[in-house]
Amino acid sequence: AWPAEAVAIPALNTRFVADAVRQREEALRMAEEDRAARPRGASFHGHYFSQQWSVYGSSPRLLSLAAKIDTFTGGAHGNSAYKVLLWDRSNDGEVDFSALFTDAAAAYSALTPLYCAELDRQRAKKRRESLPLQGEGWMVECPPLAEQEIAAVDTDNNGRFDTLRVLIAPYGAGPCAEGSYEVDVPLTAPVLRLVRSDYSAEFQTQ
Repeated sequence: AWPAEAVAIPALNTRFVADAVRQREEALRMAEEDRAARPRGASFHGHYFSQQWSVYGSSPRLLSLAAKIDTFTGGAHGNSAYKVLLWDRSNDGEVDFSALFTDAAAAYSALTPLYCAELDRQRAKKRRESLPLQGEGWMVECPPLAEQEIAAVDTDNNGRFDTLRVLIAPYGAGPCAEGSYEVDVPLTAPVLRLVRSDYSAEFQTQ
Protein backbone atom coordinates (compact mmCIF):
# COMPACT_ATOMS: atom_id res chain seq x y z
CA ALA A 1 0.00 0.00 0.00
CA TRP A 2 1.09 3.59 -0.62
CA PRO A 3 -0.44 6.98 0.20
CA ALA A 4 -2.40 9.39 -1.95
CA GLU A 5 0.60 11.72 -2.20
CA ALA A 6 2.45 9.00 -4.12
CA VAL A 7 -0.59 8.10 -6.24
CA ALA A 8 -0.71 11.75 -7.37
CA ILE A 9 2.73 11.41 -9.00
CA PRO A 10 2.20 9.25 -12.13
CA ALA A 11 5.78 7.99 -12.44
CA LEU A 12 5.95 7.09 -8.76
CA ASN A 13 2.55 5.42 -8.75
CA THR A 14 3.53 3.36 -11.80
CA ARG A 15 6.69 2.30 -10.01
CA PHE A 16 4.80 1.20 -6.92
CA VAL A 17 2.23 -0.73 -8.96
CA ALA A 18 4.99 -2.59 -10.81
CA ASP A 19 6.79 -3.29 -7.54
CA ALA A 20 3.62 -4.65 -5.93
CA VAL A 21 3.10 -7.04 -8.84
CA ARG A 22 6.73 -8.18 -8.70
CA GLN A 23 6.69 -8.67 -4.93
CA ARG A 24 3.49 -10.70 -5.07
CA GLU A 25 4.85 -12.96 -7.79
CA GLU A 26 8.09 -13.47 -5.87
CA ALA A 27 6.26 -14.21 -2.60
CA LEU A 28 3.96 -16.69 -4.32
CA ARG A 29 6.91 -18.44 -6.00
CA MET A 30 8.75 -18.80 -2.68
CA ALA A 31 5.63 -20.14 -0.95
CA GLU A 32 5.04 -22.71 -3.67
CA GLU A 33 8.69 -23.83 -3.55
CA ASP A 34 8.55 -24.12 0.25
CA ARG A 35 5.38 -26.22 0.16
CA ALA A 36 6.73 -28.49 -2.59
CA ALA A 37 9.97 -29.08 -0.68
CA ARG A 38 8.22 -30.28 2.49
CA PRO A 39 7.72 -34.01 3.09
CA ARG A 40 4.25 -35.40 2.49
CA GLY A 41 2.07 -34.68 5.50
CA ALA A 42 4.37 -32.01 6.90
CA SER A 43 2.62 -28.88 8.09
CA PHE A 44 2.85 -25.79 5.92
CA HIS A 45 2.21 -22.27 7.19
CA GLY A 46 1.20 -19.73 4.61
CA HIS A 47 3.75 -17.10 3.65
CA TYR A 48 3.03 -13.39 3.62
CA PHE A 49 4.55 -10.17 2.40
CA SER A 50 3.46 -6.68 3.47
CA GLN A 51 5.00 -3.38 2.39
CA GLN A 52 3.29 -0.26 3.70
CA TRP A 53 4.56 3.13 2.51
CA SER A 54 3.98 6.24 4.62
CA VAL A 55 4.72 9.93 4.09
CA TYR A 56 7.44 11.29 6.38
CA GLY A 57 7.35 14.78 4.96
CA SER A 58 6.67 16.83 1.88
CA SER A 59 8.31 20.04 0.68
CA PRO A 60 7.61 21.95 -2.55
CA ARG A 61 10.26 19.85 -4.31
CA LEU A 62 10.69 16.64 -2.30
CA LEU A 63 8.39 13.89 -1.08
CA SER A 64 9.88 11.67 1.63
CA LEU A 65 8.48 8.18 2.07
CA ALA A 66 9.41 5.16 4.15
CA ALA A 67 8.07 1.63 4.06
CA LYS A 68 7.76 -0.97 6.79
CA ILE A 69 8.19 -4.44 5.31
CA ASP A 70 6.97 -7.54 7.12
CA THR A 71 7.50 -11.05 5.78
CA PHE A 72 7.09 -14.67 6.74
CA THR A 73 8.75 -17.28 4.54
CA GLY A 74 8.26 -20.45 6.54
CA GLY A 75 10.97 -20.10 9.16
CA ALA A 76 10.84 -19.89 12.92
CA HIS A 77 9.38 -16.39 12.87
CA GLY A 78 8.64 -13.49 10.59
CA ASN A 79 11.08 -10.77 9.65
CA SER A 80 10.82 -7.04 9.13
CA ALA A 81 12.80 -4.41 7.29
CA TYR A 82 12.63 -0.80 6.16
CA LYS A 83 12.97 0.96 2.84
CA VAL A 84 13.10 4.70 2.21
CA LEU A 85 12.50 6.76 -0.91
CA LEU A 86 13.03 10.46 -1.56
CA TRP A 87 11.23 11.68 -4.67
CA ASP A 88 12.31 14.82 -6.49
CA ARG A 89 9.26 16.36 -8.16
CA SER A 90 11.43 18.68 -10.26
CA ASN A 91 13.30 15.80 -11.86
CA ASP A 92 10.41 13.33 -11.57
CA GLY A 93 12.70 10.72 -10.11
CA GLU A 94 14.28 9.32 -6.97
CA VAL A 95 17.20 11.12 -5.37
CA ASP A 96 19.72 9.24 -3.24
CA PHE A 97 20.15 10.53 0.31
CA SER A 98 23.88 11.05 -0.18
CA ALA A 99 23.21 13.18 -3.25
CA LEU A 100 21.59 15.86 -1.06
CA PHE A 101 25.01 16.98 0.17
CA THR A 102 28.02 18.68 -1.33
CA ASP A 103 30.18 16.35 0.75
CA ALA A 104 28.30 13.23 1.85
CA ALA A 105 31.21 11.88 3.89
CA ALA A 106 31.38 15.11 5.89
CA ALA A 107 27.63 15.03 6.45
CA TYR A 108 27.73 11.47 7.76
CA SER A 109 30.66 12.39 9.99
CA ALA A 110 28.78 15.35 11.46
CA LEU A 111 25.59 13.32 12.03
CA THR A 112 27.20 10.18 13.46
CA PRO A 113 27.84 11.38 17.06
CA LEU A 114 24.20 12.48 17.47
CA TYR A 115 22.92 9.28 15.87
CA CYS A 116 25.10 6.96 17.96
CA ALA A 117 24.27 8.77 21.21
CA GLU A 118 20.51 8.52 20.60
CA LEU A 119 20.76 4.89 19.53
CA ASP A 120 22.65 4.02 22.71
CA ARG A 121 20.06 5.88 24.79
CA GLN A 122 17.31 3.77 23.23
CA ARG A 123 19.31 0.57 23.62
CA ALA A 124 19.93 1.28 27.29
CA LYS A 125 16.23 1.94 27.87
CA LYS A 126 15.18 -1.31 26.18
CA ARG A 127 17.82 -3.28 28.03
CA ARG A 128 17.15 -1.52 31.33
CA GLU A 129 20.82 -0.69 31.60
CA SER A 130 22.73 2.48 32.32
CA LEU A 131 25.13 4.14 29.92
CA PRO A 132 27.73 3.45 28.73
CA LEU A 133 26.56 0.11 27.32
CA GLN A 134 28.43 -2.91 28.58
CA GLY A 135 29.70 -5.61 26.25
CA GLU A 136 31.41 -5.92 22.92
CA GLY A 137 30.68 -6.60 19.28
CA TRP A 138 27.61 -5.65 17.31
CA MET A 139 25.40 -5.49 20.40
CA VAL A 140 27.14 -2.31 21.54
CA GLU A 141 28.80 -1.03 18.38
CA CYS A 142 27.14 1.78 16.44
CA PRO A 143 26.12 0.52 12.98
CA PRO A 144 27.65 2.75 10.27
CA LEU A 145 25.21 5.53 9.43
CA ALA A 146 25.96 5.40 5.71
CA GLU A 147 24.69 1.79 5.61
CA GLN A 148 21.29 2.55 7.19
CA GLU A 149 17.93 3.56 5.75
CA ILE A 150 17.58 7.30 6.41
CA ALA A 151 14.34 9.21 5.88
CA ALA A 152 13.98 12.99 5.84
CA VAL A 153 11.22 14.06 8.25
CA ASP A 154 9.19 17.25 8.54
CA THR A 155 8.23 17.14 12.21
CA ASP A 156 6.15 20.33 12.28
CA ASN A 157 4.52 19.92 8.85
CA ASN A 158 5.66 23.32 7.60
CA GLY A 159 6.96 22.03 4.26
CA ARG A 160 10.64 21.86 5.27
CA PHE A 161 12.58 18.88 6.59
CA ASP A 162 14.21 19.32 10.01
CA THR A 163 15.00 15.79 11.15
CA LEU A 164 16.62 12.65 9.78
CA ARG A 165 15.12 9.37 10.94
CA VAL A 166 17.44 6.38 10.89
CA LEU A 167 15.42 3.17 10.52
CA ILE A 168 17.13 0.02 11.79
CA ALA A 169 15.45 -3.38 11.44
CA PRO A 170 15.65 -6.13 14.09
CA TYR A 171 19.15 -7.62 14.42
CA GLY A 172 20.61 -4.36 13.08
CA ALA A 173 21.53 -2.91 16.47
CA GLY A 174 20.50 -5.59 18.95
CA PRO A 175 18.88 -9.03 19.26
CA CYS A 176 15.55 -9.78 17.62
CA ALA A 177 13.75 -9.44 20.95
CA GLU A 178 14.62 -5.73 21.01
CA GLY A 179 12.75 -5.19 17.76
CA SER A 180 13.52 -2.29 15.46
CA TYR A 181 15.01 1.11 16.21
CA GLU A 182 13.88 4.47 14.87
CA VAL A 183 16.53 7.03 15.70
CA ASP A 184 15.72 10.71 15.14
CA VAL A 185 18.68 12.98 14.44
CA PRO A 186 17.92 16.73 14.31
CA LEU A 187 19.40 18.72 11.48
CA THR A 188 22.08 21.01 12.87
CA ALA A 189 23.55 24.13 11.32
CA PRO A 190 26.83 22.42 10.33
CA VAL A 191 24.91 19.70 8.50
CA LEU A 192 22.55 22.18 6.88
CA ARG A 193 25.54 24.02 5.42
CA LEU A 194 26.49 20.81 3.63
CA VAL A 195 23.13 20.52 1.84
CA ARG A 196 23.43 21.33 -1.86
CA SER A 197 22.29 24.83 -2.76
CA ASP A 198 19.51 23.55 -5.03
CA TYR A 199 18.03 21.60 -2.12
CA SER A 200 18.76 23.98 0.77
CA ALA A 201 15.31 25.61 0.65
CA GLU A 202 13.74 22.24 1.45
CA PHE A 203 15.52 21.92 4.82
CA GLN A 204 15.83 23.81 8.10
CA THR A 205 17.36 23.31 11.51
CA GLN A 206 15.07 21.97 14.20
